Amino acid sequence: MRLPNSTKSNSFNKNHPDAVNRARKFIKKIKRERGIYAVAHFDLPESTKRMIRDQQSTVTEMINHNKICRNLVEENGGVVIKELGDAILATFDNTPFACQSALNVIHNFKKYGKGMHTKVTITAGTIEKISTTKEPDIYGVPVNMCNRMSKYASIDSILIEEDRFQDIQGWLPNNKKIKYHKPKQEKLADFGLHNLRKIALNC
Repeated sequence: MRLPNSTKSNSFNKNHPDAVNRARKFIKKIKRERGIYAVAHFDLPESTKRMIRDQQSTVTEMINHNKICRNLVEENGGVVIKELGDAILATFDNTPFACQSALNVIHNFKKYGKGMHTKVTITAGTIEKISTTKEPDIYGVPVNMCNRMSKYASIDSILIEEDRFQDIQGWLPNNKKIKYHKPKQEKLADFGLHNLRKIALNC
């Protein structure tokens, strides 16, 4: 690894106005797509703990987890926005589709995952799709909330805002293998107290 020359320790003071100006010009040209979507975050449980014990096998498992999630999400009409190391972030046209896809992902992990699992958080609301690179990214309150909720998500289950659950419960499947837990109040960083509901799949 090449280290900076100690005799040039003041190189951080170099001015680069062109880099700043290019960024400002780029911002003026970006195209925004604004709409209401469901946002889903699929996360490999306890990957950090496993990474400490065995980095190589955990990285392989992370890649496998994300590929399985991507395949199933896309087959269920979702759009994978990006991969986040041990997770993927996806959007759906509505919350029932997101829940249906999440249940299908969990089902297939339990049946064919050979011990691999996932956990899912789902929110919905107005987001902005913006392409800052070759691929679009998403921004907005639902995206940030989905990230905060993941702290409370459980293995083989979905965690969803109670307000969203009340909006869609008539669309959700009535199956004895699906357990709808009672809502629980949790404190989300920057968002305060929110009622969250766990949907678990037992199969």
